[in-house]
Amino acid sequence: MTRPPMPRLVAGALGLTLVAAGVLKAGRPLDLGRVIEAYRILPALAAPAVAAVLPWIEVACGALLVGGKLRLGAAAVAAALGLAFLSSGLAALARGLHPLCGCFGKYSVEIGAATIAIEAALLAAAAVTLVGEWRRAGAPPPPSSH
Repeated sequence: MTRPPMPRLVAGALGLTLVAAGVLKAGRPLDLGRVIEAYRILPALAAPAVAAVLPWIEVACGALLVGGKLRLGAAAVAAALGLAFLSSGLAALARGLHPLCGCFGKYSVEIGAATIAIEAALLAAAAVTLVGEWRRAGAPPPPSSH
């Protein structure tokens, strides 16, 4: 029986999105550092280090998803990134902050309903990919919370 291609298609789209986001941020670490500081979640001293590393994590993770190598691990990293981005955006909005999202470098917009929806969609895509790869690897299903 052939497995449906949906998780792989989702993985490819997610991977391309992460590569694009990382590439657009990679050349502007000072700008990204300021965006990270504006969320007021990390200590200001941590923002430059995160800004220097985050784009390359996105590029590597996206490339692995597109290339089909280590896809289970890459999907787990993508899910962690998606959760971090979504929770950061929600936390900023809950505190009345409206920083730039930082999603696509100089093309970033102020966080709001649209950026939260995009972050939720990326997290959902990572979850679909993660479950699909988990099943493809023949791993037992994760424990249910019911």
